[in-house]
Amino acid sequence: MIYWLIKFITTALFRLFYRFRIYGKENIPKEGPYLICSNHCSFFDPVVICDAVRPRVYWVTLKDLYKIFPLSILLRISKCIPVNGAVKEVVAALDKKKVVGMFIEGRRTYTGQLMSRGRKGPAIIAMRSGVPVVPAWIDGTHKAYPRRALIPKVCPIHIKFGKPITFQIHTEEVIDENIVKSATDSIMQAIAELR
Repeated sequence: MIYWLIKFITTALFRLFYRFRIYGKENIPKEGPYLICSNHCSFFDPVVICDAVRPRVYWVTLKDLYKIFPLSILLRISKCIPVNGAVKEVVAALDKKKVVGMFIEGRRTYTGQLMSRGRKGPAIIAMRSGVPVVPAWIDGTHKAYPRRALIPKVCPIHIKFGKPITFQIHTEEVIDENIVKSATDSIMQAIAELR
């Protein structure tokens, strides 16, 4: 209930003050399970994605973030998936037809540009679960609420979704590093092409 109330309020605020626009809606599956992977440069980013898609989005977060107050309260309200390098919890959520959000860069950037290398977690999860990966590019949040900023600025924000990517399912205990790297690069490339 609280999630949907927050979503309603933030969507209204983004549309009113930030001229929020969504592109590539036709690329978003109507229901889960699927994995959303995007760039990351602002605390606004997860809110932007949640406002852009209809189903509830469950975010993957580090367990250590639950030790930070009051961030821990927000994470619990959002029903984030706490992990510490493991993918089992995320795959389990996808098995329940949920929509999961991940930032492939792993942390916020300072420039608004995509990092040269992505984290391998999203690729491994996609290959373990077999769900499609929906790439997304968020623009404007690095100006509206960049790292180290205390007060957000008002400027246009938009998000663009690309066509879903599906990878072959891998059930072996350890997936070959070259295969993981190739899948990670494919996701990064798909995000970069949306700029």
